[in-house]
Amino acid sequence: MLGLCAAMVVALVAGGCSIPFGLPTSGSVRQLSPVENQPHRVFSSPEGPVDGAGPESIVKGFLAALPTGLQSDGFAVAKSYMTKRAFAGWDFNASVSIYKGSPVYDRVDDEGSGKRTALDLTTECIGSLDAHGIFSVTEQDCGSGYRTERFELAKVRGQWRISKAPAGIVISSDDFMQVYRQVVIYQFPLAKGVPVPDNRWFGWRNWRTLALKELLKGPPAWLRDSVTNFNTAKVSLAVDAVQQVKGSMEIKVSSSFASLSNENRAMLVHQMRMLLGDGNGEFDLRVIDASGIDYSHADDDLTLASGQTSNRIYSLGSSGVVGFNSSNLIRVGQPPVFHEPKGLVFSSNGGALLSDHGPVTCLKPDASSCGKLFADTPIAAITGSLTDEIWAVRQSDSAILVDTGKPDALEFTLPWLHGRRVVALALAPEGQRLCLVLDDGSQGMNTLVMLGIVRGENQRPKGLSDQIQVIARHRDIRALTFYNDNTLVYKDGDMDAGGHSQIAPGPETVQHLPAGTTGLAAGQVNQMQSLIALDRSGIVHCLSGALEGMWYIIDSQVDTVTSGR
Repeated sequence: MLGLCAAMVVALVAGGCSIPFGLPTSGSVRQLSPVENQPHRVFSSPEGPVDGAGPESIVKGFLAALPTGLQSDGFAVAKSYMTKRAFAGWDFNASVSIYKGSPVYDRVDDEGSGKRTALDLTTECIGSLDAHGIFSVTEQDCGSGYRTERFELAKVRGQWRISKAPAGIVISSDDFMQVYRQVVIYQFPLAKGVPVPDNRWFGWRNWRTLALKELLKGPPAWLRDSVTNFNTAKVSLAVDAVQQVKGSMEIKVSSSFASLSNENRAMLVHQMRMLLGDGNGEFDLRVIDASGIDYSHADDDLTLASGQTSNRIYSLGSSGVVGFNSSNLIRVGQPPVFHEPKGLVFSSNGGALLSDHGPVTCLKPDASSCGKLFADTPIAAITGSLTDEIWAVRQSDSAILVDTGKPDALEFTLPWLHGRRVVALALAPEGQRLCLVLDDGSQGMNTLVMLGIVRGENQRPKGLSDQIQVIARHRDIRALTFYNDNTLVYKDGDMDAGGHSQIAPGPETVQHLPAGTTGLAAGQVNQMQSLIALDRSGIVHCLSGALEGMWYIIDSQVDTVTSGR
């Protein structure tokens, strides 16, 4: 793992003084998931075009040269496959299109002259990165699951060369995971609570500089409403590089850094420290402005507390509500009579039970009833949070309802739905990001989106972000859970014994799940972070430690599973 990621509880170190910045001094302590240390492949330098190569060979050679261009040679070899004018007009920074499988080439002749032609490249689309390193799966790019891009070619001194290439990079998923690096920009919510992972992807060659530039630009659109932009003075990098000086990373920023408030300066330095340290808030870092002032200690008044919130797994079945975080199952209690339970939210403080008829029953800590939630409104799906909130989707219009333990439930509409329905939801561990599964109403296709949650100073939800980030499209997504702060796991209809996992937002990978999986949850089992899967036979399977491990059975005769404190 690259570095140790930790959650941050911020407080004033100096005793006897009033708290500066309005930062929290109490609350649950959590440990963030470490950034994965992806293997870094060293690509051998590809060769340029050979004499007599046909149009297909030229395009293939060009694509083969792109990974090295990103990593080391600055597209010198890729340039040799293009005309001078084509290379000058090619915007390789525009986007990155990621595909799986083998590309299909279709030649399109131009008037049969033999001097100009075109080649259509069709790939099975996974998604794309924009110029900010943010992954998405858009209807425009991947609506059908395939993407076609045209390369125009012309003969130069008798040899085929690319005369016009589509903007951006086209790269296979295997090459992408080798030459691009997951980078987490740690954003902080408006109430300055637990940091929110903002996952980006940058090439290994200059990821530090690119990531710092994006940090200084502020949060992405889909998180902008729910986190804080501390760069209120439009600080920029004074030198377009991050340098290693005497064993420490050194960042030079513009002189406008001095005009930031003490609070914003401290938080921005700490964000830089966590970014370059892969979540380590004590990473050795120097921050110097254009006039030479050293701000490396601007965040010294911020203290870092690390730890981990342990989630227990709960199940509901023939034995009632059962909790387990080891091989021992502990019966919590028997809920009221229910018909075909559809969803469960539970913790040591109680929870909620959704039946297939739609109403939601409130549950006490002993699993007995404490009445009806959401005014007995029919509900399509429920999920919980670490603060014992109950989040729900109303059947009639897919509005998001939230029970916070107060008399009236909160209600948030989704104006961007445009006739689609929300069929499932999951809340990120820190409670600032929401994942929704949308039914597109066409051939069973579902769209998976992420959006931010706006919270007030009291941590109570105030609204949802206006922008969404589309991260996947599959058939019949019904079960999903956050395995940790970064990774989302879900079951879809692409295969009976499988699903997908992805660093969200990020490219997906196939995830082996038990055949017939109908429910997913994540929590601590035997003191190890574990993924729990419930199959259609009522058997509960457990995968501990790593998502590539072996499944084993821990329970049976179960109707639904969840996780909570």
